Amino acid sequence: MPAPSKLIAELHSLRAAFDDVSLRKKENIIQELSLVKITKSKDLLELSETLLFLMAYPHHKLFLKKLTLLLEKTRTRTKTMIRKTKRAGSLENTGLTGTHVKACFSFELIEWLLHKYPNSLTLDSFGSDPELVFTLISPLLPASLREHFNEGGYETVEQWLTFTVSKNRYEQLLFISRLFTDAALPMHIRNQHFDQLEMYVDVDLNSVPGRLDIRGTQRPLYFHKSSIIRKIDLPQLLNEPLPAPVVLNEKEKQHLITAMRLQLLTLYRETDPATYADENDLHVYDAGRGMDIVLIGMDADHRQPIDSYIGFMAFKNRLPYAYGGAWLLGKMAKIGINVFPSYRGGESAWFFAQLMRVYKQVFQPAYFVAEPYQVGRNNPEGIETGAFWFYYRLGFRPVQRKLQDLAKKEFERLLQNKNHKTSKRILEQLVEDEMVLLINSDSGILKFKYDTASLSAALTKYIRQRYKGDTRAAEQEAVSTLCADLHISDDATYAALKPGLEKIALYIQAGGGIKKWNESDRQLLLNMIAEKAIGRDSEYAILYAKHEKLEQLLCKLV
Repeated sequence: MPAPSKLIAELHSLRAAFDDVSLRKKENIIQELSLVKITKSKDLLELSETLLFLMAYPHHKLFLKKLTLLLEKTRTRTKTMIRKTKRAGSLENTGLTGTHVKACFSFELIEWLLHKYPNSLTLDSFGSDPELVFTLISPLLPASLREHFNEGGYETVEQWLTFTVSKNRYEQLLFISRLFTDAALPMHIRNQHFDQLEMYVDVDLNSVPGRLDIRGTQRPLYFHKSSIIRKIDLPQLLNEPLPAPVVLNEKEKQHLITAMRLQLLTLYRETDPATYADENDLHVYDAGRGMDIVLIGMDADHRQPIDSYIGFMAFKNRLPYAYGGAWLLGKMAKIGINVFPSYRGGESAWFFAQLMRVYKQVFQPAYFVAEPYQVGRNNPEGIETGAFWFYYRLGFRPVQRKLQDLAKKEFERLLQNKNHKTSKRILEQLVEDEMVLLINSDSGILKFKYDTASLSAALTKYIRQRYKGDTRAAEQEAVSTLCADLHISDDATYAALKPGLEKIALYIQAGGGIKKWNESDRQLLLNMIAEKAIGRDSEYAILYAKHEKLEQLLCKLV
């Protein structure tokens, strides 16, 4: 029998092949691997990644069962190896069961972990300078303890915590957590101060599910009877009617939120929509072929002021497949995706088309935008993989005319010579700016009218010129004027809508106000404010895309 490493390498090379010969080879290799003892951590990691891909793209129910059994055996072997050797070795930083994650996370995510998985994480260290950490913690202490804190002669925060709390790193973490929980600070200031600590925590993936354990909710499985899809007809897919959202109960929604947070955590990542998820703004769409796309808005406290950040995580046959989101601003959808490494080499183009199909049919944007980083700017992996051409082949085009011309010329070279590879120098030029995909339009590249950065700059200029930089006075007058124009007079309505009013009023005021708007446009704006304040951010985004008068006002502002 060949060495395990050779079997695993062959299995990996066949993972996306679905001809009869390749399927038989895959089945035989799985059978052989189930009988051998794998002793190298590198082999265990490679096998784990390959098994995840195969489980996302199974061709038969029995084959999937064998994959599941082998994955369980691999998971057990990995945990045993780490326990016996007392170290993870080359499995460190992989997010596999039995390893540890050491990273900085947000205050809310750490609080959630402490509540859901007590004793599974500990304080590891502080990345910030000790003087800064002391400065941030000192005001949070009872006055009676501050003198000792300041005059105790501690060189490190860890020394002070050991004296004040105990040597137990879990108890130290709880102590820090309680200091910030009890602090009478506005949420955004508390979070900013906490982030400045650069506090690293150690999460034990024996107690917290690792990457091999995380699954979505129970859903019908899809078995691939033929080759995976490489080429797509994007316009056709974008317009294919989307089925109604999958009906979920509260338990299933919480399960998905947990899966999203843990999958990102095990890969040392975190996103705002997952951490600040609004359970009432979670929707699952069946894109076909075993792919479920979960859209999630953020809770009211963490929403963007004028746009909406609607995140997603995709699950392929229940396995976390990709994550990202779209920043929705009127008719614009600035989209970003990241397929998890285990599943690269699969149906990436088809998946991205399905993702845009969901966002298009739910939010009705006029165009999608891919930011420079997505296509390779300051992103070595994007340059190496030629991400620019992935977007280009889907129909995305650079905004700048000079980049349009350069891309067209270079693409013609690629079509004429299959061996031609775009140089790094040219790719770095091509990714200098955004790329845009117009929906149902042949009119050329859309010129941006406004975005959040230009709006913020315009507001800053407006407040400087009219209020001499007095932001409080500017906001108060803007809210007061908007309330009058929308006929908001009773205290209860104002109190409920206040968060939404404060987010949008300055934009309205600086853009010229709504006194000339008709009642229908005013009511639509009022509905938007209500959704931003106490409703669902996804509903706000849907309403915004319909509000032409608001679009015109904001275009004037910039």
